Amino acid sequence: MKDPHQQEAQNLLRRYEEGTCSEEELVLLEQWYNNLNLSKSELSEKEMIADLVDLLNRLNQISNRTSYFPFKKLISAAALLFCVCVIGFVWKNQLKKQEIEKSKLLAESINPGSSQAILTLEDGKEYVLDKKESEIINYGDRITYRNGKAIYQNEKVQLVTLRTPKAGQYQTTLPDGTKVWLNAASSISYPTRFEDHIRKISVKGEVYLEVIKNPEKPFIVLLPNQRIEVLGTKFNISSYENEDIVATTLVEGSLRITENKTKKQVLLKPGEQALVANDSKIAVKRIAAEDYTQWKDGIYLINNETLDQFGKKIERWYHVEVEMGDFKAIRLSAIMRRNIQLSEILSAITMKTHVKFIIKGRRIVAIK
Repeated sequence: MKDPHQQEAQNLLRRYEEGTCSEEELVLLEQWYNNLNLSKSELSEKEMIADLVDLLNRLNQISNRTSYFPFKKLISAAALLFCVCVIGFVWKNQLKKQEIEKSKLLAESINPGSSQAILTLEDGKEYVLDKKESEIINYGDRITYRNGKAIYQNEKVQLVTLRTPKAGQYQTTLPDGTKVWLNAASSISYPTRFEDHIRKISVKGEVYLEVIKNPEKPFIVLLPNQRIEVLGTKFNISSYENEDIVATTLVEGSLRITENKTKKQVLLKPGEQALVANDSKIAVKRIAAEDYTQWKDGIYLINNETLDQFGKKIERWYHVEVEMGDFKAIRLSAIMRRNIQLSEILSAITMKTHVKFIIKGRRIVAIK
């Protein structure tokens, strides 16, 4: 819907072009010039400049035709103000274009995440893992890279934590053969050997697991607000601290989810997702599981997500700060590779939604 002032302004310009503008309407010009929001005007730059030239010509014609013209000074001032506004509008637009172009260059320098992780032992000792590798394997008495190079060796059972920073990802094979993929800003804590009657781990952030079946040793995943029991299955957990909902997506097998406070339980079937909110409510819905698991294979499958939701993924994977502002609720569907530069991600969003971006350092701001 057009702003009333814009509609009124365009009507007045039309009457100027027809030569039918009354003296009473001339008084309204000053109010229009002072209130017109040029940044939202539907007139293009060329149209505004053409209207300005025509307006100045009309003012001269009207002043020559009118027997008395008490508004002449007011109209001249208004026309001058309009000229200044047009020049200012063009100048601001030019600066905006330059800032967007500069932002594109900055975005091209921001690379996607890569293999990065830190392994922390129970005694606090840390190992910054080799970025050229992508996975560690736990054998019970030792931990190595996939190529066999040793990282740590000790017969004593310890609780270890593998964590990824922002813009990092890594894989690990647990002592029982269970495979785990860690997304950016995520962690998993587990013993170097499962000696109890259960296999128990805890996770934060986003992880994908392919659990080895062992009916005699149930697999338990602990999260701050829930407990997940597994026999043998493939599933994804998204449990970031800055998000209000923990989402568990089942690909294969079965899961029993217990909410910690209420002890309410749900049993998930393949193709279902459990959403546990901060208020302890649990909701289950049918989903396309691949939408939530393709990240481990280097793909973003965006299916009707809000820009706010996708913005959080961009923050974690590119280690930037994203401000979607008034565009948070705009929805996006797209398929994007995770190994592309930030500039390509932002260009794809712009192409789909017409939302543009300005970059200041590592801060991304959405604009129209």
